[in-house]
Amino acid sequence: METLNQIEIEKALLDIRKAHRLLFEYQHRIVDIMHFIQDKLKLPSYLTGNKLIFETIHNTRGGYGTLNVNNIWAWDFIYGYIFEFYLGNKICYKGSDPFVYDLSIIEVSDTGFFESQIPNKDLRKTNSYVIPEEAATFLIFMIQTKPKETGDNIWQNTSYIQTKTEEIINNKKEDFIEEKNNITFYAKKYNVTNFFTQLDAEKSIQEFIELVKMKTGIDISFQ
Repeated sequence: METLNQIEIEKALLDIRKAHRLLFEYQHRIVDIMHFIQDKLKLPSYLTGNKLIFETIHNTRGGYGTLNVNNIWAWDFIYGYIFEFYLGNKICYKGSDPFVYDLSIIEVSDTGFFESQIPNKDLRKTNSYVIPEEAATFLIFMIQTKPKETGDNIWQNTSYIQTKTEEIINNKKEDFIEEKNNITFYAKKYNVTNFFTQLDAEKSIQEFIELVKMKTGIDISFQ
């Protein structure tokens, strides 16, 4: 680690305080966006999610400390680096046939690691990432539609979501579709700036509704 003098240390700590407050404001905005989309699509208001790539900090029993932070990565403290928000599911129709759809939105705060071409790049070594100016911040909408009585899924678990997220970023894809036995999984990438004003957010949501209808035959705006 580089040796810093006292002035440099104080400046670094100031930057850290600013960064934490900026992260709070950013994450607050992201959660507001998720609730806004839920409201527009008339989805259940209860928002859940999954931490992707990094480990969840688990509880531990016994002793004073309640969280097990032994041998974890620093990234494990920062959930929002890449995070899946699950917005819920809803009954819909394809013609007169009842279908159900599930919707998640993946928050990708920094594509720097995924876009890096450095051999043996390491998530724990940020100097192996592409520089911030060359990285991006995305929201990836992921939806699965299927007949209501079907027990099968394309979207099986968070490993599938993580794999498709990395595939979209690494291959610089704007969208992705997979179909199997009348089940459709569709993903669409948006720049997060598309959701920082109400007008832009509404335009992007409407575009996604139209894309889903075109790709799956289902109108997710159905009330």
